[in-house]
Amino acid sequence: MADVYLKSANIYRGDYSCILYSRDYEFTPGGHYHDFYEVQFYLQDAGSILIGDQEYPLRGGDIVFLNIFQPHYVKLRNDGTYYKRFCISLDSNFLLQACTEETNLLQLFHSENNRYPILAVGTVRFNEYVSLLLKYEQLPQYSGSDIMLRSIIYEILSDLYRDFNPPPHQFWTQRTPRPLPSSQN
Repeated sequence: MADVYLKSANIYRGDYSCILYSRDYEFTPGGHYHDFYEVQFYLQDAGSILIGDQEYPLRGGDIVFLNIFQPHYVKLRNDGTYYKRFCISLDSNFLLQACTEETNLLQLFHSENNRYPILAVGTVRFNEYVSLLLKYEQLPQYSGSDIMLRSIIYEILSDLYRDFNPPPHQFWTQRTPRPLPSSQN
């Protein structure tokens, strides 16, 4: 079966979105690709993800980066275990506007980066991301809250860039993504 193309205008309004997918709110179109960048934060083990022609195991605490038009498919474990994740979708214009002379956020999604497509930052650091994501999700509506929501996404992107480019003295263990053996595809 061919991957399905999903257009951003049919998925979210504006130039970004941040959604907590849960048992009550799930989006499972199968294999697909889309015209926006995506960052997924897995809150628990979730089987594996097929990105292009490579399959990677998914563990709680993994941060997955999906490039624009990159075919992908989350394969759930056969035991029926449910997985929960935050998903940030980013229009290319939003991402480009967030870049500066010193910070090229497109590097997060570049296949030559040795931490792409999965970054594991350790429990403490991952929980800091989850705190920001929960703050985003639980922010009440008020005049100016749209600016606050946007600033939280910028903070997350800034932190991701820092974690993708750590100084040599970082203390957490970084897991280099390793594809699953071909026999498990």
